Amino acid sequence: MSIMVIGATGCSVKGGYPIWNWHSLNTGAIEEWHEDDDFMVTYHQQIQTLEQLREDAPSMPASWHKQKADLLARMFEDHKAPVMRREILRAAIAIPSADVLPLLQSAVDNDDASIRRIAYKEWGKRPGLVAMPVLLKGARSESEKDVRIVIIRALGRFKNQQVYDTVTEALNDRDPAVQLAATDSMKELTGLDYGDTPEPWIAHVENRPVEVPEQKTATWLDLINPLYHLGL
Repeated sequence: MSIMVIGATGCSVKGGYPIWNWHSLNTGAIEEWHEDDDFMVTYHQQIQTLEQLREDAPSMPASWHKQKADLLARMFEDHKAPVMRREILRAAIAIPSADVLPLLQSAVDNDDASIRRIAYKEWGKRPGLVAMPVLLKGARSESEKDVRIVIIRALGRFKNQQVYDTVTEALNDRDPAVQLAATDSMKELTGLDYGDTPEPWIAHVENRPVEVPEQKTATWLDLINPLYHLGL
């Protein structure tokens, strides 16, 4: 199979996937990164290398975390294919240090919803002063339902009035899945359990008497009845 080389970018295309020319990333760091001289030769090898990085990351020292986080950030910026950006991001989030936060910040602004979803989910696992504003901004601006659900669930880990207000707004969302995410976060934020429907939680927020609907345990006959799943 022929390989088309694009000298200006250090990339080539093989089998429909971009192939990364490792030396183009940082020509002054070839000696420093000599052990990675063959990094990203083919798409298959790229995936294998990223998988190995994910396995190694938790046990590696801080200097390694910094080096790899910087490398992955450059790769993420230069790669345009969502499939590779997702793999790069998954490798980055295996690095436990704050060195990957700039990449996570870049990822929440990505055009691909699946990439934003991965990034927001990871922000939710890194509670702190940096993560909370990112999630709050995403809750206001995100239009993709699946990504909004991830954001609302992640906000439940942050005890803050702005978070509380944002989650209570989501209780009134038109989408039942978003409402469910909001009720789950309300349970975390308040330590209470008023069920999985928004009405009791809205009553709680408005300081009205809370009536929790009785939870019916579904039988196997219910589960195989199509009308049961329609609420009939």
